[in-house]
Amino acid sequence: MAQIRVGDRVAPIMAMHLEGRVVSMEVRKHKTMLVGGTLSSTTYVTVEHAPGIPTAVYRIGVLMRLDD
Repeated sequence: MAQIRVGDRVAPIMAMHLEGRVVSMEVRKHKTMLVGGTLSSTTYVTVEHAPGIPTAVYRIGVLMRLDD
């Protein structure tokens, strides 16, 4: 799997028509306590879509990098 970086063209796997460019990436920690400890942190990606489509935040696992 290819690594996603700021500036890459990406699209959500289940909505490939919503392609856009990565604007920023952020690692968020979970505050949920489980029996074995806490959950691991997750990376969230902000994607700027075409004009008329609002900017969206996705978990990195649901994005696929597109070839230029």
